[in-house]
Amino acid sequence: IPVACMSSTVAFPNGSTVLPALDMAEFIMADISSVNGVRDVRVSQDRDRFTVEVVLSSFEKDVRRKLYSKQREFYREFPHTSFYFYLVDASRSAIDNAVV
Repeated sequence: IPVACMSSTVAFPNGSTVLPALDMAEFIMADISSVNGVRDVRVSQDRDRFTVEVVLSSFEKDVRRKLYSKQREFYREFPHTSFYFYLVDASRSAIDNAVV
C-alpha cells in the first residue's frame, strides 16, 4: 500500500509528472473493490477511524480470505489509524447481516 496516498500529490520516480493523490477513504475503496466478488465498498471516517463496509456478491471463503489479507495490509501499513471492517453478504437479508 503506497503511503503516498496520504499526501496531496504523487510524483513519478523520475519526478517528471505529478498527479493528484487519492484521499485515504478513496484509496481504501479502490483497493478493497479490486477484489473479485466485492459488489460495493462504503467508507466513513470519524477523525482517524475508518469504518469500511464491504458488500459481497459472493460470500465464498476464497473472497473472504483475500479481503482478510487486504485488511491485514491496512493494519500493518497504517499502524496509527484505526479501522473497523465488516462484510455484508448481498445474498442475505438486511436482518441476517445485522451486526449485533
